[in-house]
Amino acid sequence: MVKSRFTTADVAAEVACLKRKIEGYRITNVYDVNSKVYLLKLHKSGGMDGETQKEVLVLESGTRFHLSKYSRDKSNTPSNFCLKLRKHVRTKRIEKVEQVGIDRIVDFTIGSGPARHHLILELYSQGNVILTDGDYKVLTLLRSHRDDANEFAIMANHPYPIDRSRTRTQVTPESVAEAAKANAGGTLRALVGKALPYGNQIAEHCVLLAGRDPKAPVEAELPEEEAAHIAAKINEVEEMLAFCGAEVPKGYIFVKGGGDAAKPEGDGDQDTEPRVYDIFEPFLTRQSESKPHQCYETFDEAVDEFYSSAECQKQEVAKHQEKKQIASKLDKIKNDQDARITSLRNQALSTNKKAQLIEYNLESVDAAINAVNEALASGFDWKELDQMIQSEKEAGNPVASLVSSLQLDRNAITLRLENNLDDPEEEGEGGSRRGKLSVQVDLGMTAHANARALYQQRKKHEAKESKTVQASQRALKQAEKQASTQMKKLKVTAKPGFKVARKQYWFEKFDWFVSSENYLVVSGRDAQQNELLVKRYLTTHDVYVHADIHGAASCVVRNRVGGGPIPPTTLLEAGSFCVCHSQAWNSKFTTGSWWVHSSQVSKTAPSGEYLSTGSFMIRGKKNFLQPTQLLMGFTVLFKLDEESVEAHLGERACRSVEEAETVADAAAA
Repeated sequence: MVKSRFTTADVAAEVACLKRKIEGYRITNVYDVNSKVYLLKLHKSGGMDGETQKEVLVLESGTRFHLSKYSRDKSNTPSNFCLKLRKHVRTKRIEKVEQVGIDRIVDFTIGSGPARHHLILELYSQGNVILTDGDYKVLTLLRSHRDDANEFAIMANHPYPIDRSRTRTQVTPESVAEAAKANAGGTLRALVGKALPYGNQIAEHCVLLAGRDPKAPVEAELPEEEAAHIAAKINEVEEMLAFCGAEVPKGYIFVKGGGDAAKPEGDGDQDTEPRVYDIFEPFLTRQSESKPHQCYETFDEAVDEFYSSAECQKQEVAKHQEKKQIASKLDKIKNDQDARITSLRNQALSTNKKAQLIEYNLESVDAAINAVNEALASGFDWKELDQMIQSEKEAGNPVASLVSSLQLDRNAITLRLENNLDDPEEEGEGGSRRGKLSVQVDLGMTAHANARALYQQRKKHEAKESKTVQASQRALKQAEKQASTQMKKLKVTAKPGFKVARKQYWFEKFDWFVSSENYLVVSGRDAQQNELLVKRYLTTHDVYVHADIHGAASCVVRNRVGGGPIPPTTLLEAGSFCVCHSQAWNSKFTTGSWWVHSSQVSKTAPSGEYLSTGSFMIRGKKNFLQPTQLLMGFTVLFKLDEESVEAHLGERACRSVEEAETVADAAAA
């Protein structure tokens, strides 16, 4: 059975991954996918290259929690519970992620001081998502329930029973020996499973590490050495599951079905059984080492891949079953048509053989017909006639021995005929040609007439066979066409599952374009973005472009390291871009722009003056560009696969100076 929810070991591994990943991140917003799945959008400023790092945390009540690189459709209207979560945790920082004891409960500490909250995710039973204040008083929750037997309730305005969680205890040889006495006759796996709260997989792993058979019966008096050995292995596994080391726990997904486990999911044969993820584990257990599996750098990546691909894999299995049904239906139609044609062909062959046998035995057949007709004309009763034929057979009458049965109600008799003309050694279809065959003849016709009637009947069978073959071909073509249409429909309607969320580049928050010579040109959308663009992204090799008109944005042309001077065509395009984003666009008049090196741009104002946000001091000579037309376009960019990059090398290359001057003159005209 496919694994569907986290075990205690999975919770410990995922908490270890998240502690190293999202502690210190702020919650940008909270979304709900459905009534049980919630998305926490996280961000952290000051990451690599000064960029904001973004993550998406998936929480599913009673099932799982992990970061995800896949995009998911969110609910159009947030639920009341989602709105309450937004009210209390949005913009706050995740201070701590920890597992509550050894239970399947995760505690996210959000905020600090008086504004501290706890977001608690329960992964057992029906699950729950609970928001409490800093003192674990429940503010809102997904579902309320109470346990009168244990005298506690999980409800709004009630304290959350955080102190009731199970804690990890050291397993001793004495406790193992006592458990063996209490579970005498059971299996070792069940014995260890009661001592460990990590599930049967981990319990079986411990028994195998101890060198014992997991299905071996437990002795009431377990030897001290064996009890000590089992206890040592249990404690060893528990220490490993604490995940206290510096390394992030790896993830393993075990697969079943067709295809190679090492291949990506889309590389298998279309007709083979689709490969389906079976279970995921934070480490390789002893009993699963030889099974086909995929290894991931972190357990979080493995869980994300497992759950995000589960829906797509279900669709693949269903599509495979539908394909098999379509193919089976087509094969059934083919078999039915073949059976009809074969039946008609056999009938024609049988009729032809009967007619030939009559011709081989003309005199005998006429003699049998005449003898029966004479007896009937003499007034013999049907029963008396049958008795007389039997008596004649016993007396050795050759004509009577040909008669097999009488069908006088249909004015016919059945004769047993054989081929007496061919060589006895020759054999035909199905054995000796001298074998007798039952042939029904009409008493109202001679032997010749009966043979002629059978030949006519054979022609009818052959004509019917010919028509059936033609109809069968048309029916098969129609069935194949219908099956092909259904197959295409399956491909069209099959959903690809979750798509990998595209990571946005740093320049996408600004206005930007790629010049015809493959240079990135970026401009700010407002004063704050102008300030950010120049302070953070203007480097030594770049060029600053601006225009002396109200509303003109600060524009930066990003140069390659050691790439030399920016070509004139790119500078002209950047100047036009700068002017088009100014007041000149609305006023419908054109003006010139200018560019300077990055070293000429400064935020230091002259003595006694002040530079507002988004304004900069330019020192030295400005290089003015020719006025251009106010033209802008819309472009769609496609990201190339690695295999296609070589085919596009050399495109959008820098033009020569002569070409650039020609383009500039044409633009100015």
